Amino acid sequence: MKKLLFLFILLFAVTGAFPQNAPRHHRIIMQLTSGDTLVHKNLMKQFRNMKEAAPTMQLEVVCHGPGMDMLMSDRSIVQGK
Repeated sequence: MKKLLFLFILLFAVTGAFPQNAPRHHRIIMQLTSGDTLVHKNLMKQFRNMKEAAPTMQLEVVCHGPGMDMLMSDRSIVQGK
């Protein structure tokens, strides 16, 4: 019984010596399919709020169809943001 107890104590003591996993970085991908400029403004607000909450977070946006207007310089109202 003493050997078994010693084995368990040794096992738990050794597992605490292993290094912890490195902190994971968050990655967020948002999809935009709307050509509505209000949606574009709200998306930029969401990005700004997320970056304030977690500055190391990686943000990406995937645009399809009418959402491509946000990326085109001649049609975008959020280009400077």
